Amino acid sequence: FERMTILAVGSPWKKANAAQKKTLTEAFKGMLVRIYSGVMLQFKDSEVTIKDRAVVQNHGRSIIVSSVIAPSAAGALRRPVRVDYTLRKAGDRYMIYNVAVEDQSLVTVYRNQFKEIVDKEGFDGLIEQMREGMRTGWTAPKAVMAALPEPISVRKDRLKRAAAMIRDHADRSE
Repeated sequence: FERMTILAVGSPWKKANAAQKKTLTEAFKGMLVRIYSGVMLQFKDSEVTIKDRAVVQNHGRSIIVSSVIAPSAAGALRRPVRVDYTLRKAGDRYMIYNVAVEDQSLVTVYRNQFKEIVDKEGFDGLIEQMREGMRTGWTAPKAVMAALPEPISVRKDRLKRAAAMIRDHADRSE
């Protein structure tokens, strides 16, 4: 999550102190888990097809893997959705650091939002807005939500269960 946070914050990252960077990374991780666990439930029971060829960049240090998520009879999707995952080599494995839904990159969308907040309120303001957003139900950016085929509605108990599963997985992968 640190790499994704660095890219989402952009050049202002260099101005943050170590404590702010650590806190910002944890807040961003929490916010992403909360928001996107609900988004991912929309893909429940859908068929995911990974495209055969990944795009290799930077002499193999990063790759882009594309997938198409097809609607299922029981799922909420009404049309296929393209999702691209950008991975960076970390030791002997690749780690996802960006996801693009229908060409809407999470990193880019958040970078635009975060820049405005950092310019007005500084890093502490950004951290507080993330924390407040998690408490009050901050949703995925409009650009990402617009890329999805329809609005998402998720029961609260299912959202909590999905968020716990993603948190557990994230903790094991670090």
